[in-house]
Amino acid sequence: MSGIGIPRAAWQALALAAALGACGLGCGKDRVTTPGGSAVVWTRVTDPTAVPDPRFPDWRADRIVFSYAAPAARRLAFVRSDSTQLTYLVSTGGRDSSARWLTDTTLIESSDIAGSFDLWARDTTGTAALRAITAFPGDELSPAPRPGAPGVAYVEAAAGARRLVLLPDTIPAPPSRLYLTGAGLAPREPDWNATGQMICFSADSAGGSSHIWAVSLTDTIPRQLTTGPYHDDSPRVSPDGTRILFTSDRRGSSGIWLVSPAGEGAFLQVIAFDGAGSTAVTPCWSPDGTRIAVSSDGRGYGRAIWILSNLP
Repeated sequence: MSGIGIPRAAWQALALAAALGACGLGCGKDRVTTPGGSAVVWTRVTDPTAVPDPRFPDWRADRIVFSYAAPAARRLAFVRSDSTQLTYLVSTGGRDSSARWLTDTTLIESSDIAGSFDLWARDTTGTAALRAITAFPGDELSPAPRPGAPGVAYVEAAAGARRLVLLPDTIPAPPSRLYLTGAGLAPREPDWNATGQMICFSADSAGGSSHIWAVSLTDTIPRQLTTGPYHDDSPRVSPDGTRILFTSDRRGSSGIWLVSPAGEGAFLQVIAFDGAGSTAVTPCWSPDGTRIAVSSDGRGYGRAIWILSNLP
C-alpha cells in the first residue's frame, strides 16, 4: 500500500500466506463438521495454529473477515466460507480491529495507526492505500456501515464516556456527527437492521451485567431488549430483521442466543451452546440469513471461526 511502511511482522504474515497458497487451510482437509447437542451443525473454517484467537467475524458474499492475535497486536484476515482460501491483510503498523465490509472489496476498520483509534477504509485488493475517515479526539470504535446509505455508525470513546454516533456520510473531511445516545448509556458493538432505520447495541448495566438495546432513527429513544443478571453482548440483526443474534452467559458459559427486536418478552431462544469449559462469542449472520459464523474454543480445538448451519 502506498504511503504506509510495512513492518517485519507484516512481511512474515505475507510469507505465511504465500506458503499456504491458493488452498488456504489445506484445500479443506482440515475442516471438521460435527453435530452439537441439538441439530445445529458446526463446521470449522479456520485453523487455530494459522490464525490464533480469531474474533468479530463479518460475512459478505463468500468471504468472512475477522481480527486475530498476531505476535505484536491484533491483525486482520479473511477466509472463504468454504475454508478453501485464507488471506492475511497487510498490517497498518498499528492495532487493527473491528473490521466490517463496506463493499465487496472494501473494509471499514478501527485502527490506531495514527495514535488513537480512528476509522479507516481499506481496499482488500491491495491496489490503494488506507483512507482516513475520522480523526476526532478520543477513539472511534466498532464501525457499522449503514445498509443502503453512505453513513456509518460507531462508538465514540472520549473523556471517560462512550456514545453511539452516526456519520451521515464517510466522504467529507471532516465528516459531520450525529449523536444517537447520551453519555450515560456506554454502548458497544452497534449493528443495523437491513433497512438502515434501527441500530442494536450492547451496553453495561448496574451490577456488572450488560444487555442488548435498540434505537430507531425515527424516535431516537433507546429500548432495552434483554434483562437479567447476565452478560449479553455482540448483537447482530438478521437480514430479514426479525431476529437478533447475541452472546450470553445465561447457561454459565457464553453461548449464542436469539431475541426479537420487540424484546425478550416476545421471543428469546438459545441457538448454540457448546457446554461447560468452552465459549462461543461474536456471532454474525450469513448474507442470506440461513447460517451464522461464530468464534468458539469448543469441541477440543483452540479458538477458531466456525460456521453453524441447520439452525432452529
